[in-house]
Amino acid sequence: RESAEAAAASPGSGLRPFMYGTHYSNAGVVLYYTVRARPELMLRLQNGKFDAPQRIFHAVGDAWAGVNTSTTDVKELIPEFFEGDGAFLTNA
Repeated sequence: RESAEAAAASPGSGLRPFMYGTHYSNAGVVLYYTVRARPELMLRLQNGKFDAPQRIFHAVGDAWAGVNTSTTDVKELIPEFFEGDGAFLTNA
């Protein structure tokens, strides 16, 4: 099965180039990165349950790889990456 990005790049595919293959949510991205420091906020967003383990943030390298290889992974870096001591990346 061809990815949407590959199909859009194929001449004659009928698909026009696009920016996002899915919706994006800034609040969700912030909670994705800060789940270790503020797990209670993730629980509030997910109706009292953590998201599926494969979708919970666990490594900067994996998050980087995801946004660079998938048209549906549209996370942006949050200000905490540029300011502070990186404490939000450690478990509470």
